Amino acid sequence: MSKDRTILRFAVVGLGVPAVWGVYQMLANPSPWSPLGRLSSVIFVILCPLCLLTFPLVDADVSDWGNYAIWTVIACLNAALYAGLGAAYVRKQKKREGEATN
Repeated sequence: MSKDRTILRFAVVGLGVPAVWGVYQMLANPSPWSPLGRLSSVIFVILCPLCLLTFPLVDADVSDWGNYAIWTVIACLNAALYAGLGAAYVRKQKKREGEATN
C-alpha cells in the first residue's frame, strides 16, 4: 500500500466523522440528556476534537446556513488533522522497515 493512499484514507475518515455525526443528528434527533445521546457526544468529541471550537457558538441557530459553513470548515480541519496523523503513521512504518533491514 502506498503512503499517499494511506494518508488519503486517514483524511477521508477525518472528513467522514463530522459528516456521519451531522447525518445522525439530523435523522435521529437524539435527546441530549439520554444516555445514548451523552455517549455519542463523548465519542464524537474524542473523534473530532476540533468541534470544541464551536462551543462559543452554542446559542447559534442550528438550521442557519452559517452553521453549515462552520461545520464544513470543522470537517475540513478534522480531515487535515487526520491526514497529519496518517503521515505520522506512514513515517513510523517507514522507520520500522528501515530498522528491520539493518
